[in-house]
Amino acid sequence: MMLIMNKVLLILSLLYIPALYAEVIEFPEEELAQESVLPIFDRVEVVKSRNVPTSERFEFGGGFGLNLTEALYDNKSINIHGTYNFTNLHAINFIYIYPFEGLSNMGNDLANGKGLAANQEFDPSLAPYPESYMMLNYQITAYYGKISLSKKFVMNVSLYGLAGLMNVTFSDSSSVGAVVGMGQKFYFNRNFGLRFDLLGMMYQGPDATSAPNGLDPDLVKSQVSSSSLDETLFFRTFFNFGLVYLL
Repeated sequence: MMLIMNKVLLILSLLYIPALYAEVIEFPEEELAQESVLPIFDRVEVVKSRNVPTSERFEFGGGFGLNLTEALYDNKSINIHGTYNFTNLHAINFIYIYPFEGLSNMGNDLANGKGLAANQEFDPSLAPYPESYMMLNYQITAYYGKISLSKKFVMNVSLYGLAGLMNVTFSDSSSVGAVVGMGQKFYFNRNFGLRFDLLGMMYQGPDATSAPNGLDPDLVKSQVSSSSLDETLFFRTFFNFGLVYLL
């Protein structure tokens, strides 16, 4: 009898339990896990800090370069540069480029009459050509970061742009022009690094192809003056690379 009563009470209690309904729970998308997550660092300031601060520091360096758009003359050069960094972003920069003397392979071919009409000669070395480039630029650092090449070696990277004025010196004249460029620096430590520049230049200068006598070495025995040639607008692209030292 007691067993029957227990079963009846159980059935009655179940009848009074309200029906259970499934509920939809929504979460904001920004709180859901993404495909990749950033690691959590205990000391965030160490990750964000600069290993190579440049603010109020001088930087000097030198190296080699190539004139990528020179056809008649030797396109190799050496360069030196100096920079003063007002802050980690803003700096003033000076670059001096000294081109190698002589003609390029194409210039030598023309001087030997290759590619010219019969009995025609053209020696570009008889015309004034750039002997030096001096540039004063404003430089801004667009990006600073770090590359971990191994567990114990981190290289610091700096991407920058520059723009300024330049002076081109010829054998008997000079010209003022403009320069814009960009570059990348790779620092090994707080003092030493590598620097790569790509510079675009625009300036006016004497046009060797405008000589009245065609720069024929049989008629011209010495270098002609800039005033005897027409001026033209030159666009030159230099690629420079070398070492830097931060004081």
